[in-house]
Amino acid sequence: MYADSTVLKESNENSNDTELRQRFDEDGYLFFRNIIDLKKVNQTRSDVLDVLCRFGLIEENENNEPIWSGKVLADLIDVQTAIYALESYEQLRQCNEIMTIMERLWGAPVYSWKLVPVRTQPPKAGTPTPAHQDYQLFFRGGRFSVGWIPLMDIDESVGGIELIPASHKIFSETDYALLEGRFLTGRAYSQVAAEKAVLLPQIPPEKVGGFVRTNYQLGDLLVLHDMVVHRSLPNVSKKFRLSMDTRFQPQDSHIPWYAKMTDCEYDGYSRRSEDALLEAGATQEEMQRIFWKIFYFEGTEITPTRVRAELRRYNPPLFGAF
Repeated sequence: MYADSTVLKESNENSNDTELRQRFDEDGYLFFRNIIDLKKVNQTRSDVLDVLCRFGLIEENENNEPIWSGKVLADLIDVQTAIYALESYEQLRQCNEIMTIMERLWGAPVYSWKLVPVRTQPPKAGTPTPAHQDYQLFFRGGRFSVGWIPLMDIDESVGGIELIPASHKIFSETDYALLEGRFLTGRAYSQVAAEKAVLLPQIPPEKVGGFVRTNYQLGDLLVLHDMVVHRSLPNVSKKFRLSMDTRFQPQDSHIPWYAKMTDCEYDGYSRRSEDALLEAGATQEEMQRIFWKIFYFEGTEITPTRVRAELRRYNPPLFGAF
């Protein structure tokens, strides 16, 4: 039914909570046009631009647009740390407009994850995020919904996000494969360490189709089911692409430990984990299995000693001490 559709359906007119939940259950997303207070979004946008300008990543211009300066940083951790310290970022993460929609959707008070990344994507840098489901990235620790917020007007040249409607009812783990050199964790977003990063499973391109999107504007909000398939598009403009991910779940549900981490804390954990997995000599397949178990189920630090213990457990030697 979506084969000929190319534009997201707007949900601003769904004032009834039951209708809102029915549409979300059917489509796997809700799109609201101009629903977040522009003062709040503009303040966050302006503060993020100040950070990027301070690090020399964007040019100063009269229109206050995020025009890329051409500068490339080997590591963006200092930039991200400065962004996550912004008061406007923290206020937007839990603003009333978003919290109200999420509580209507869940029919209960919600918990706002602290793990809220701000995406600062320079033009033509790296591979766009391939088709995936967020629940796979967080391994079903708790069911959640995603609120994606554009921090600028995003047209086709800037890229943005697109999704497959109703795909939360179709795709599962059996559709995933570990494809070399595509979707990476942590430092992988730094070109310097990309070849050493842990690969994540993804849905092979031949299995996906029927994507929809729109031109996003400041004040918009896209709510995603945690199992709906989505991806980012290439940024072929001259601007940084700025957006923000928020995640919510009912307060009385199981809230995984990593939902209480900040994005910088999660990044640090990922970096240490990658170093430990590489030092222990784990293969890509072993990295996936061990990272998933220790991080998502145990919630403990991944050390070379711990990785080696897991390698022995899954692959005991035929002779020797065992």
